[in-house]
Amino acid sequence: MQELKIQAKCVLDAQGRLEHIKAALERGLEEFGPSDPHDKEIAIVGSGPSVKKQVKRIKKLMDKGVMVLAVKAAHDFLIKKGVIPHAALAVDPQDHIWKCFQKKLPKGSVRRPAYLIASQCHASTFDYLDDQRVILWHLLATSSAEFLKGRIQIGGGSTSGSRAVVLAYMMGFRKFHLFGFDSCLEPGKNSMLRKIDGQRWSEDDKILELVCEGKTFYADPAIAAQANEIQDVFSMLEGAKFKAYGKGLIQTVIRANANKGMGGYYASNQQFGDHAIPAVREEDVRVAKRQLQASREGIYRGRAYYPECGGEIAA
Repeated sequence: MQELKIQAKCVLDAQGRLEHIKAALERGLEEFGPSDPHDKEIAIVGSGPSVKKQVKRIKKLMDKGVMVLAVKAAHDFLIKKGVIPHAALAVDPQDHIWKCFQKKLPKGSVRRPAYLIASQCHASTFDYLDDQRVILWHLLATSSAEFLKGRIQIGGGSTSGSRAVVLAYMMGFRKFHLFGFDSCLEPGKNSMLRKIDGQRWSEDDKILELVCEGKTFYADPAIAAQANEIQDVFSMLEGAKFKAYGKGLIQTVIRANANKGMGGYYASNQQFGDHAIPAVREEDVRVAKRQLQASREGIYRGRAYYPECGGEIAA
């Protein structure tokens, strides 16, 4: 794949982000806490066009005890298809992001998703989800790192999908099924579909032609950059294993890496294999000690996030 010289930029300036974060903290919401590594699996569902053909597979994984985390528009898409995700995630600070969750379930439902909402999100998202279980988490960013000192901050690239992967890793997951991680427009001569919520690109938009493993893909700069970024994210997550479903750009990269025998990459038809929990590194021990001190100070707590897969949600 050709090298892409694309720089991501937040849609909100540094001061605006800090104002959002301060307002979110004032709500007194439950804050995200890391969990120890375990052998459970997670399916992270993005909103790339390829997910339209993967609903049955996602259902089968859920029936087997795999946690399902929906990223933004994937929330409404899955619920419309009768799949209630265990959790949903939002990262972006724009005031329209709440519209990703219009299929939220009322109180009294047998099961409702937990909403992992970044502190930089707009107040309208928090207001809209006021009747749901919201877990606050923080992005690692230069503009807010000092202000959030003492709280866990999640790195991992410029997109919601890549941050979702790192967040799930911090939840203890090491085995990842990725759906809708396309990083390209829907294949087809006349298709300009970017997302399953109907986002399209017109002829006036800047579209890149990308070649990977002999296949040609079309993408706007933002989603093209993700294909490069996410490989760097994967390489940082020691002990993690990834499978991707569909025929998009990122799926092609992962499948190619799997076929080349690269560690941590699995084609969609391959088994994960060994379910052993990765060995604990000295670095992890140091982090655990810091986390223990932080938990004593009430900053964050380790927890399991969903009862269906063997954990208990903390009160």
